[in-house]
Amino acid sequence: GGFGGEGRPNPGLRPRSGRKTLEAAKPGEPILDMGMGDPQGAPVSTSLRVNQTDGPYYTITEAMREAKVGDKVILTKGKYLESIRMTRPIQILGEGHVSDIIIETSGRDTVVFETEFGVLRGVTLRQRGTGFWNCLDITSGELKVEGCDIT
Repeated sequence: GGFGGEGRPNPGLRPRSGRKTLEAAKPGEPILDMGMGDPQGAPVSTSLRVNQTDGPYYTITEAMREAKVGDKVILTKGKYLESIRMTRPIQILGEGHVSDIIIETSGRDTVVFETEFGVLRGVTLRQRGTGFWNCLDITSGELKVEGCDIT
């Protein structure tokens, strides 16, 4: 028996004989992804790459439409002139230097966060508009902001 619950062994981890510690699955055996994922099934995390020249996603909004809970939206170098609304727990991660990955808006909020949790890492956020617009508006939940330049 393993530690799978409901009498089923866990396919990715199993106890060593006579010990309470766990060992990794052998090559070719399924493993358990401990990342964020679908609570109804096995946790899965997908990376969706945004590149304004080569794709497969050309805008952040396009990638976020496809993103599922726990997915990573990877931003490559570029200036993204779009407003971002985070409505499900995902990660938006810059790939490269923070000053080369810019999300900029004018006349609307730059990033609105309204979900349980998320990550925003390695990007520059700019709000260029006049009037009452936010560069980063966290309306609910917990957003982890790391290595960002917010102006």
